[in-house]
Amino acid sequence: MKFRKKPVEIEAWQYKGEIVKGVCACVESSNLHLHTMHKGQTVDLEDGDWIIPEPDGEHFYPCKPNEFEARYDKITEFGYSPVVAMAKGIPTESIIEEGEGE
Repeated sequence: MKFRKKPVEIEAWQYKGEIVKGVCACVESSNLHLHTMHKGQTVDLEDGDWIIPEPDGEHFYPCKPNEFEARYDKITEFGYSPVVAMAKGIPTESIIEEGEGE
């Protein structure tokens, strides 16, 4: 049998050496890391990693930038990724990236 992953919207933060949601800076470890939901496993972060919440909303996992880019499209103000918006005939100049025009 074959299955297709359901499309789902996620929130994510890119790690750039600063503490952001999900990052742990406890005294026990010299590296900034994430706590996953897998039996207390921690994962060290590298600059550029994307931080994604686990389904429980309390734990997080990292995703390397190249994997993140291959799996996820940024959502525009229209609720579509730029590729889908263009396929639906929405002019590319009307696709506003987050943070633009502010």
